[in-house]
Amino acid sequence: MDNSILKKIKKSPFDAEYASTKGVSRRMLSYYVKSGRLVRLSYGVYAFSDELGFDFEGIIKEKLIQAPQAVIGL
Repeated sequence: MDNSILKKIKKSPFDAEYASTKGVSRRMLSYYVKSGRLVRLSYGVYAFSDELGFDFEGIIKEKLIQAPQAVIGL
């Protein structure tokens, strides 16, 4: 598959809903995870494998977008 599809995604980490607004389906996300271009951080949350400097705040923000009433415990 062509990497030009992934170039539409401008932020990392991102969620599956954001990817779908850019034309990247869940099936494509799964393919990119298997090929090593993306890393699945959590259910529905992905990051580019070459930008994996652990962005804890980014992950928390994406989870809170998915579930605004959630309580994050550490």
